[in-house]
Amino acid sequence: MSMRYLIYPLFFVVSSLHAAPLSISVSAASAILINANNGKILFEKQADQKHFPASTTKIATCLFALKKNANLEESVKCSLDCLLKIPQKLKIAHQYQDPPYRLEPDGKGYGIYPGEILSLKDLMYGMMLHSANDASNVIAYHLSGGDINRYMEEVNEYLKSIGCLNTQFYNPHGLHYPKHVSTARDLARLAQEAIQTPEFLEIIQTVSYERPKTNKQPERVVWTSNRLLKKGPFYYPKAFGIKLGYHAAGGGCFVGAAKDGDRVLISVVLHCVNAAEAFKDTIRMFDAAFLEKILVRQLINHEESLFIKAVKEGAGPLQAKLQEDLSIQFFPSEEEEVKPELCWLPLKAPIKKGDKVGVVYVKTMENKTIKTASIYAIKDVKVAWHYRYYHVVKNMIMCINLYTFICILGIWVFWKKYLVARYRAVF
Repeated sequence: MSMRYLIYPLFFVVSSLHAAPLSISVSAASAILINANNGKILFEKQADQKHFPASTTKIATCLFALKKNANLEESVKCSLDCLLKIPQKLKIAHQYQDPPYRLEPDGKGYGIYPGEILSLKDLMYGMMLHSANDASNVIAYHLSGGDINRYMEEVNEYLKSIGCLNTQFYNPHGLHYPKHVSTARDLARLAQEAIQTPEFLEIIQTVSYERPKTNKQPERVVWTSNRLLKKGPFYYPKAFGIKLGYHAAGGGCFVGAAKDGDRVLISVVLHCVNAAEAFKDTIRMFDAAFLEKILVRQLINHEESLFIKAVKEGAGPLQAKLQEDLSIQFFPSEEEEVKPELCWLPLKAPIKKGDKVGVVYVKTMENKTIKTASIYAIKDVKVAWHYRYYHVVKNMIMCINLYTFICILGIWVFWKKYLVARYRAVF
């Protein structure tokens, strides 16, 4: 891009840039890939279609527990109500009138016994690494004062507050319930929020966790179900999270996170044939993004730029330029519309050549600043002759006024002393 710039107005648009979305083939019914730092969408497929999210639900359960400032070292006594199980066939026969959080005999669990005492930390790791449904119930029960339904109401309110507008969760674990749904876009937004919480990050990056001995069971080790973190066919060195989910109605679901340098990506795939396909789709998306090369686009050539502005009391207009080209760097899938915005500093003559006189802000269309560059005067701007004359006269008047004031003050002091002396002489 090469143009000449003669800039008078304060706001101006340099160019309209449009991203080239990644071309990726995924088997998932819905998918999305975003940059976690700026929310930019690199790829999407039916991202607003509602699906059963299975155990990716546990991301919300975990994050909301942390947002409630839960004490992870607190001991929790597990209630029988959290551990009761109903076969899925019986749930269907009852037309899902049973509490939505009821467990199922074939669902994954931590093997918790009624009355068993575990720390909230042990329960969180069991929920996120081992995908323990019983641990999810116990967490929700404990943090809601014994009312899991109320906990889920609070979770849904929180989800709406962070922009997950097409999500409604009825249980803390993700076992199938007909109205328990989310979208790839919402789960990506949830994950984007979650990875900003240090405790959440620590949990999801853990590959194995030793569950300590309790009053009911000996210690044992649990392993993460995220195969991107473990050595094997799906190991992905750049990955650091987040959560796998699966059940028959929802298929394979996975919310992933990976980092290369400063670039952090979040992926979501929903309704895959199985977990293996969910991991394959995720790796395809991450690879496509991380293989992108950074491009540089020149917005303004400093040699061809010229910024002109009238200056208070100036003998002529101010002329200014950039000292270096104004450019931005971007990945092809993240290029977007930008609008440089020129802001002059408070200006008054005289101005010397080389003085900083303004700043150009490169902003997104959402007014987020992504780059700044200063502009400098290329010529002196002297004070206009009539203003110089005005200031000379003004200074003379000020001097005369000051001299007059000093004389009057001196006379007043002398006269006061003279009167005091006369008074003392008389009396």
